[in-house]
Amino acid sequence: MNVDGDQWTPWRKSSRSDAGGNCVEVAFSTGRVGVRHSKLGPDSPILLFTAGQWLAFLDGQPSAVAVGTVGAGGVEMRTGGRGENGPVLVFSFGEWEAFRAGIADGEFRPPMPGASASNFDPKE
Repeated sequence: MNVDGDQWTPWRKSSRSDAGGNCVEVAFSTGRVGVRHSKLGPDSPILLFTAGQWLAFLDGQPSAVAVGTVGAGGVEMRTGGRGENGPVLVFSFGEWEAFRAGIADGEFRPPMPGASASNFDPKE
């Protein structure tokens, strides 16, 4: 992936995702994290977070990763707070639970396979 001229690790989804299912996908670059929805593939909006925002989210701390339910339909994820303009990704509850299980298993903690620790600065 190439966003703003940066090189990124390959997209990764949780090992808990079903084989043919749509999923939350995550990729890393220097000091940044990208999140997209696999069902949209390369046409998916990409949410971009700093390393610090992402690590706070993974640790359950308040961060710029906004997550909320969408009626009975699923979970929305966005940058910034609810009600702010910008890209929004909506996942089914099943997709979100597979992602949360992957978080619990440590699958989305940097660095991702194929990325060196120097590619991710958690102080940003």
